[in-house]
Amino acid sequence: MDEFSPKKVAVTGSRGFIGQAVHRALKAQAYESSILTGDVRSLETFSGDFDTLLHLAGAVPPTFQMDPGLARDTNIEGTRNALAACARNGGHLVFASSCGIYDPHQPSPISENGRLNPVDAYGKSKLVGEELCRKSAAEGLCRTTILRIFNPYGPSQPPYMLMPYILSELAQGKRPKIKSPESQRDFVHVDDVARAFLLSINSRKDFAVLNIGSGKATSVREICETLIEATGSKIQALNMEGTGTQTTAVIANISEAERQIGWTPLVSLKDGLHQIANLFIPEA
Repeated sequence: MDEFSPKKVAVTGSRGFIGQAVHRALKAQAYESSILTGDVRSLETFSGDFDTLLHLAGAVPPTFQMDPGLARDTNIEGTRNALAACARNGGHLVFASSCGIYDPHQPSPISENGRLNPVDAYGKSKLVGEELCRKSAAEGLCRTTILRIFNPYGPSQPPYMLMPYILSELAQGKRPKIKSPESQRDFVHVDDVARAFLLSINSRKDFAVLNIGSGKATSVREICETLIEATGSKIQALNMEGTGTQTTAVIANISEAERQIGWTPLVSLKDGLHQIANLFIPEA
């Protein structure tokens, strides 16, 4: 085990959607890991000794609508405290960022050097977090790896997200209401995201930014149709409320993640959708 191979890994946000998957992956790989719980706005939450901190705790988009001040403080001050704890331990921070920091009005696939122009408060808070990470690494306080996660999906996905909504409607025999069926996104399975976090642990870079997505564009219509097929639903048509206009797709160029940490997605979208459909709707 060399100097870059950590002995102790700490995780924030382990109860969240991605955090649960990361925790499972750490246990499966027999890492010595600890779970940090509590308010990440308090530096006391980050007590303890660790070599690498996987920082996933943060406010999700709906929280920015309910309490924008709390959400912003959670994401920004939480990241500031995570960096301070890593600097104290001489450690490495792996920060969960988002594709929401990119300017959506640019050609895809988008590399890590793409234009940054978040359109909402959530994306803006993640961009501030990235800037804090960059500053900390530049000052030699701690090594940082930023993972810009595109559209994760999988088991235990929050109900406000696209796929749980579609499955809930289908389970009730309803046609899902889709406003922009031709809108395209880059969907990546949560297990692949978790694997990216584990591979990042041994990154030898003082500072790195990596896109974590599938690198493929998939329309909302395709997601609906695949879930209808996977559930065996008798729904034959979708409830299209919009005009069908295709919005700008934000798709990842993932070549840098493969080059730096040897990561590529392994779970196909079809397999992933069938998985969550089987888990969501019990077999008869």
